[in-house]
Order: sequence, then C-alpha cells, then structure tokens
Amino acid sequence: MNRLNVLLVTTSPPTRTLGGPGRFVPMLIESLGPGSPGAEKARVLAYMDDQLYADPKSFVWADAPSARPRESLSRRLYHALTLPSMVRGKIAGRQFAERVRQIVREQGIDLVHAHDFWSVHHLAPGVEVPLVFTNHFKGSFYREFLAPTYPHLRGKAWKAYYTRIERGAIRRAETLVFPSFSAQDLLIRDYPDKEQEITGKARVIYNGLPAGTSAPLQRPGPAGERSVVLNVANHVPDKGIEVALRVFKHLFADHPLRFVNIGELGPLTPELRGLVARLGLSDRAEFLGRKPREEVLARMAKATLVLHTPERVVFDLSLLEAMALGKPAVVSDVRGNREAVGPDYPFVLDPGGFPEGGDPKAPEWASLLFLESERRKWGTYLRDRFLKHFTIERMIKGYLDLWSESGVRAG
Repeated sequence: MNRLNVLLVTTSPPTRTLGGPGRFVPMLIESLGPGSPGAEKARVLAYMDDQLYADPKSFVWADAPSARPRESLSRRLYHALTLPSMVRGKIAGRQFAERVRQIVREQGIDLVHAHDFWSVHHLAPGVEVPLVFTNHFKGSFYREFLAPTYPHLRGKAWKAYYTRIERGAIRRAETLVFPSFSAQDLLIRDYPDKEQEITGKARVIYNGLPAGTSAPLQRPGPAGERSVVLNVANHVPDKGIEVALRVFKHLFADHPLRFVNIGELGPLTPELRGLVARLGLSDRAEFLGRKPREEVLARMAKATLVLHTPERVVFDLSLLEAMALGKPAVVSDVRGNREAVGPDYPFVLDPGGFPEGGDPKAPEWASLLFLESERRKWGTYLRDRFLKHFTIERMIKGYLDLWSESGVRAG
C-alpha cells in the first residue's frame, strides 16, 4: 500500500507544559518526521488551533491558558456567559470543518485523526475520508475540566450543549482510540447508555514516551539533607493532591523529607494550602506551580520517590516519566495506575484509606520505602516495564497499524 497522508486535528495549540492534545499531537508528529522509520508509511500533518503544520520543527508553542493576559481571559469569560456564544460556536464549527475539508482536498489526505470532542462533532459528516478520534480526557471533557474550572458553565443549558457535542463525537467517529483501558471505562461511566457503541469502536493504544527519557537513579543527599517526595499534578480535584498530602504526612512525618508539588495552580490551590497548614506541613510542603518539562524531569530524577495518587486516571505521562527514569512511585489503586505499574508492583494504596483526621494503618510495604536497595530494585522494575510496554516506538507502531487498517477499510 502507498504511503498514507494523515491529518491530525485539534483545536488546542501546541503546548509543552500541559498534557492532552496540545502536547500529544506535536509529540506524535515529531516522532514521525522525516528520517523516522514511520515516515516511510505515513506522511503526517497537524492542524492545531487554526494553524497547519507540515514541518515538525515549525510548531509555534503557546503558553498554558493561565499565562494569557488577564483582559484576554476576561473577554473569553464574558463571551462564555452569553447565549450568543453557542451560536458563535456553531458558526466557528462550520468554518473549522470547511477549512479541514479544504486541507483534505489540497493535501490529498487519506485519513483524519481528531484529538478532541469538538473537532469530531463538527467534522463528521462532511469529511469524505475515515475519521478516527483519540479521547485524551477522563471520560467527558465537560465533566473533567470545563464544569470544575468555569462555574458559569455548570448550568443545565451549558451541560446539555457540551453533552450534545460529546455524544455526537462518540456517534460520528469510526474508531475510538483510548490511551488505556481505564480511559475507555471512564467514558463508559459518563455515558453508560453508549457502552455498546463505545466498546464496538474501541481501540486501546497505550501512551508512550521516548526511550531516551532516562537518567541514572539518584542517591539521596548527604545525611541531614531534606530529600524530596515529588508529586506532579495540576490543582484539580481528580488529581488527588489532598490524598498525596495526607499520605505524605502519615508515612513520612518522622523522616527528613519534603513534599514538592509541580503543577498548574487553580481554584483548588487555597484549599490545598489550608490542608497543608492543618496537617502541620507548612515548613515541609511547597507548590512550585507549572515548570518546563526539562525541569520536571531533572527534579524527578533527583527525588527520593514519586507520589502519584489520582482518584480518576487515564494514563498520566508523569507516571510514565517516573518509570522511564527508574524512579520508584507510590500510586493510588485505580485501573490506569495498575495498567502502568503491573500486578506485581507493591507500592499501591487505597486513596480512601487516608482520611484527614484519621490514623490509618501503614501498608505492609511501607517499611520498604526507607531501604535504598528496595527503592532501586523497584525503580529498576518500573524502568524495565516502561521499556517493554510504553515507549513511543511501540505507540507509533500502534497508530501506524491503525491508520493502515482504516485506510484499507476505506479503500
């Protein structure tokens, strides 16, 4: 079969400092750039935030939304509060779909691969090539992000508006791709009446990272130095930062360790600071906010261990990064984490077993965390598991196989 022309589509701009489509799509196209093994099978372009990228080196990287000027945010909120914004959204959707159809014609595109609900909803029907959709979110994007972040979007009208878009995307995509079985379960949980349709279209392709994301395990600092337990999570409810703080308090109260969180600050941040004070951790816990990925990896490589306790999880890249670095991690017992660390990994805890005012029993494996030999043993285990299952090379092969199959069906 001739080389496929694939168009990756998302309304998100290229963004290094957050997860989701804004980070994933550039990572995918850069891995399939000229000279890569996959380039022989597929020519990949990206249409992101109204910009077409044909050269992997041409991405115009954007700041995360919170870094935009306040007046710009105010204008966006004003528009979101008015009913005409729904009309504007419908008009924008038509313009977006027409632009994608134009690119499909001009570039000879064989397959469109969308990476957000809005894109899929507005593209099909109308694009005369196969349409694939990867859902990067924890089920419903409205439930995960929009409603918790923007209180004015929690009304019945807005919920119905976004639910219609998400249901439309599920119905219209020919294939639904998930980065884990957990991600598939979460979408079914939010749309249980769509279970048969979702499972009938589902394809799981695990997220991956470059195999070069590695560094030697770092030994703890000199005696008396406060080493770090690192938590990489944005300040949203599903990330379970409050659980991480309580676990840290319970397991490490008598040890010279600091709790450091790296992640986007937000409406939840004041509550988390209040919890830090109540737990008596004001001199041992800090929130650094958003940091460049290179700094996150450098801090992770030097940390004593990683604390990763989300309550709902797809397949967090931060956990894969810890695994790639051979860094031991304490993780919550949710399916996405279990898929990552495997059934034999011991440092898995019940996120509901650490109430703020309670005195939970320490897990049987807790004593192993303070033995460097055990941390190195299980860090090596995670590194080996990463290399076997979660490299970007394996992920790219999965996508190339999917695109080829979709192209053959279309032909």
